[in-house]
Amino acid sequence: MRIAVSRTNASITMKVVEHIIVKNFWEYYILDDSEHNPNWDIKDNIQFAYVLGFENEYGSVSREEIIPYIMTKTRELDELLPPEGYDWEDEDSYEDFSQRRTNERDGVIK
Repeated sequence: MRIAVSRTNASITMKVVEHIIVKNFWEYYILDDSEHNPNWDIKDNIQFAYVLGFENEYGSVSREEIIPYIMTKTRELDELLPPEGYDWEDEDSYEDFSQRRTNERDGVIK
């Protein structure tokens, strides 16, 4: 599991447990919903997710409905980019990384 933090409001976070891409290139960030649903299980058919598709939105997803269209699916999230508008809590933000690279290029030591 990795925690994604909103770039615009650090109080908005999501616990990502799985990432799925389907044939139309929509991305599903499956979320740990145990705080709101004490009986939640990653193996359940209906999952709560942040979906990057025609619009980026939170919603319920039926695994049965998307299974025929899955191109990739992983729970290994270490090398996965965060959802658009989010950063991983355990990594530098893109802006921090960009500034560090600029400083290195320009010889600035921080």
